[in-house]
This record gives sequence, structure tokens and C-alpha cells, in this order.
Amino acid sequence: METPNSIREELDEEEELFDEGTPFVVETDETPVGLDDEEAADLDIGSDLQQTADNIADGDQGLDWDMSGILPSAPHDADDNDDAAGPDGFDPTIGVSELASENLDDASLGFEAMESLLVPDLGDWRGDEKEQVLFDDRELELPDESNIKDAPALWRGCFEQPGRFEALAATERQLFVGGAELIVFDEGELRAVPCPSGLTRICAFGGTPARVLGTTKRGVLLDFPAPHYAHPTLLDTAAASEQRDEGRRPPTIVTWPDSACAVLTGAGRLLRLCSSNSAGGGSARVEPLGPEHPVVKLPLDTDRPLVLVQGERGLGLSEAEGTRACAWRMTPLEPRWAKSLAEEPFEFAVQGPYIAFAGSRIGVVVLDTRVQSYQRVPGCVAVAALAAGRQAGEPRFWAALNHEISGRTDLVQIDPTTATAIRIASTETVFDDEFAPARALAWAPKGRILYVAGDFGVRGFRAQA
Repeated sequence: METPNSIREELDEEEELFDEGTPFVVETDETPVGLDDEEAADLDIGSDLQQTADNIADGDQGLDWDMSGILPSAPHDADDNDDAAGPDGFDPTIGVSELASENLDDASLGFEAMESLLVPDLGDWRGDEKEQVLFDDRELELPDESNIKDAPALWRGCFEQPGRFEALAATERQLFVGGAELIVFDEGELRAVPCPSGLTRICAFGGTPARVLGTTKRGVLLDFPAPHYAHPTLLDTAAASEQRDEGRRPPTIVTWPDSACAVLTGAGRLLRLCSSNSAGGGSARVEPLGPEHPVVKLPLDTDRPLVLVQGERGLGLSEAEGTRACAWRMTPLEPRWAKSLAEEPFEFAVQGPYIAFAGSRIGVVVLDTRVQSYQRVPGCVAVAALAAGRQAGEPRFWAALNHEISGRTDLVQIDPTTATAIRIASTETVFDDEFAPARALAWAPKGRILYVAGDFGVRGFRAQA
């Protein structure tokens, strides 16, 4: 409903349509007459209304309202034109300028010239017709619609330990599980070691029994010497010139060849740690490693010294020549895949000539470093964990696929030679009526057991002979 105030506000907004310097003239036959109070009292304004009120008071209920003395008569439109408005002589086009058709270009409508609009060149990043990055099979596959086939013989469950864990490491004889504490399984014996902060990643190295190095949620390194692991010590890897309280990224670790462990510090320094004796005890010896390019990420599993670096033209793989890493050789990743990896979190693992990259959206992509070919593994979506190793002498990768809708986790084995996956086990991963995702995998080659850990605990599945 319009009110006088709202009409006034609308008129104020439209006042710019009129020229304030030109008076608004309305022609009329009436001559304005000035009135004072005495002259106004002699006029008959409202006399008919008063007479009607007197008749009602006398009992005459016949209402015969004469509004001619109150309301002005409506103007007569001789042409019967509904669009006409205002008094005689009013021009409705006052203040409105007619736009010429030749002026209706982008500039007159407030748009910039078309050459300033950025139109992406799809050919720069879409690839060829067979491999499209923007919208391909990874976008169309859903976790519960995965078409991965089952293995001829599913792996049998052989181990289970309840709890909530985030890290795993396995050797020929021992299994290490990390969470709020470090749990050591050694030939049937269980040992729990308290930690000052929850473990997020662990690696075992240095022989049997193995030495354990772990990263915590607080971003520090804990050293657990063998054989008792009872008194972990804080391992300081910062250089003398580095400040320890700058809130850098937490360190990452991986078991390195030649019974060692590699550490990527929060400051981006790459270090090599090894035990002073073969039994995993004694003090830890730290040696700096120096790739030419900045190190971005360490692999989850690797059988040779290899890291992901940031080169002049993007991401690349830098491999050490020899276990002592005296020299490094850098190979750039294909730009299309490097761009995809840079857009989301991912992990990677190395086994033989193959490298597997895994992420929740990219799925699993296998790189053959001998011919620099990239192949996506069909069906591997919602990847939660990755591991690498050898089975029957052949390189293999394993991935955990979380299926939150159905409340289960599928374990798949990937053959890098064909870039295909088969489901080897499926386990229910629900805790307290909520989905409990998998977080880590570890392969024990001697027992042919794949371990998976998460919010549901840790479980082991043995390969069928």
C-alpha cells in the first residue's frame, strides 16, 4: 500500500528528470484568490454535509450524500486515452531522452569492450579428445558405484585390535600402530607406550628390532629406541639458524633405503636419520641431504631415495643417485598432471619403476618412469590411504577406499603394469553408529598381510596362496 511518504520519496528520486531552472507552469481558467479567516467563514464549503447531518439527527435516515461540494470532478478525457495523465498541457516525456538505436552498444549500456573479457582457451588444459581433465570419468564415478571386480579369492582377516589409530608401520617381525599411544606387536606380545601427543605418522627402520620415529599432532618428532621403546625422546632437527616457534608446517617422515629414515622438516630441510647400531638402539645420527630444488613432499612408501620437488616449471621428481644421495636427478611431471596434483591434497608411493599418486578426487594415477606414461586406475575413488610393496616379487600398490554411505572400506590391490585394481577385502568400518574412516595402510611382505588402521581400530588381511 502506498503512503504519502512513499509517494514523496518516489518523487524525490525522480526529480532529476526535471530541469530545476525551468518553472513548472500549469494553465488554468481559475484565478487564485487570497483568503483570510473572515472571508473563509462566508463560504459554503461543507454546507451540504452539515445539512445531511442535521437531517439524520431529526430522524431522517435516508442518506443522500452529495459529494460535489467535497470532491472535485474527474477530468474528462475527450480522446479516452488511458495513458494520458496529469493536467492539461502536461508533457509525459519531460526529462526522458530518446536513445538512438546506433548508441545501443556495450559502452552505452555500461559494459566494457568485449576484448577485455577473459575467455579461457580450453585447448590449453583439456588435453586431447581421449583424456579430458576438466570433466572425465573421475567426476562421473561415485564410491558406491565403483565397478572394481573382486579378486578370485578374497583375503582372509587374520588380525584385529580395537581403538582409534592414524599411523601404521610394519617390518618382517613387528607391527607398530600409532594413535594416542604407540602400540608395539612383537611376535604376539603387545606393548603400549604413552606419548605426549597423538601420533600421526610413524616409520620403522634400522634392522630387527626396529627403531621407530613418529610425528605428532603438535608437529614434533619422537624417537623410540629399540628394544623397549619405553622412553621416547624429542628429536630436534632444527638448524642453529632456524627459529623453532614460527608455526611452520609439521615434519613428515618415510622409511629410507639402507636402514635409514628421511625427514622433511617444517623449514623444508631434507635430513637422513640412521641408528648408531644395527639393533635399532643407541643414538640417532642425522645427515643433511641437499636436492637442488625445494622439497615439497615425501612418499608414503619407497624403495629408493626419491622426493617431490618444486622446479622452475612446476612439480617434478628428484631421485638420488645412490643411497647416500650425493647427487640428484630431477624429472619434471607432465604439466597437465602437475596441475591436477597442485589443486588438491594427495599422497604418493614408489615401487620399482612405478609411482602411484592418490587423492580423494584424482583417484589413483600410475606413472611409469621408464617411458613417462600416466594411466588412471578405473574405479579408485574416495581414496583414504595408500601403500606400496612387492608380492611374489612383483611391484604392487594397495589403496583403501572409504564408502561412507554403506559404512564400509574396500581394500584394493593395484597392478601398475596394467593400471587395474581388484578388491581383495571389504570390511565394515562403523564405530558408535558413525562411519569410521580408514587412515593408514601397511604391507608386511613376510607374512603377506595388509594392515589397515583407522577410527575402527586396526585389522589385518592375509593374501591367499
